[in-house]
Amino acid sequence: MTHKIKKSSVRPALKGSCLLFAVGIAASTFGACGKSDFSGSSKVKPNGGNAIVVTPTPSALPTPMATPIPPAPGDVIESLEVTPASAVVTVNATRAFKAFATYSISGRREVTAQGSWSAVVPTTGASQGNGVFKGVRVGSTGIKVTLDGKSATASLQVVSGVAAQRVGVNFEDHPFTGDKDFNDAVLCFVGKVAVSAASVVALEDQTITGIVTKRSACDADMTISIVGPGSYSWTRQFRASQQPTYEMPFDAGSRLEVKFNPDSGCGDNARTEVNMYNSQWAQILANVCRTTGN
Repeated sequence: MTHKIKKSSVRPALKGSCLLFAVGIAASTFGACGKSDFSGSSKVKPNGGNAIVVTPTPSALPTPMATPIPPAPGDVIESLEVTPASAVVTVNATRAFKAFATYSISGRREVTAQGSWSAVVPTTGASQGNGVFKGVRVGSTGIKVTLDGKSATASLQVVSGVAAQRVGVNFEDHPFTGDKDFNDAVLCFVGKVAVSAASVVALEDQTITGIVTKRSACDADMTISIVGPGSYSWTRQFRASQQPTYEMPFDAGSRLEVKFNPDSGCGDNARTEVNMYNSQWAQILANVCRTTGN
């Protein structure tokens, strides 16, 4: 059976920048370039006589893009902040930063997608957009975000990919008298980290096994913390004589903090807590855990 289609019975429906037409009993839809651009299902409805209309189902309609709500008139940026303030990444890996603006009326909110991001030394760290930077070569660079005339910076250290190494945080409870053997309380672990006298920073997401050893006759309070990036932290407090073993989540960019406080009258302090970066009280050593002696 042949159906004649009257001119008035062809109903165009707008989809994006193309027109969709329903023609005859078997409907086919075509875009402005002449090829089918209808995706998803359709419903065919009689509309009087032989005319039909193709109605796209919601799955075939374009998904609206989320648009950030702009600040109200007079709501201006008072300050801009980048988190984390510093980070470490290996060559060819990426690291994400976030930007937060404090507005005069609406307060603090994330503006990572709205800011303009750049690296001070683009040959060291290259911007991938939206706060993501890629390590290009070994070195350090500043990371900068700008929005509405305000700017903020952070630092990015790019290091070469390294194998896991053994690290010892070795404490001495008599740094001013007696023999300094730095084996009185020791945290030892193996991990993919960047080690210096000033920091121990994770180079990738990992879980490290921290083993505490005590060789002194003196006891001490100790605290182990994994700090950052962002607001994340992991902390354990204990007595050195417990000699615990901990499974510690050590994500990329996080830093290790260990504090040591010998008992009063047993060490060279009066219950004053010291940290692992105090060279009189501690040695941070690659491949050396002083777990013997005394």
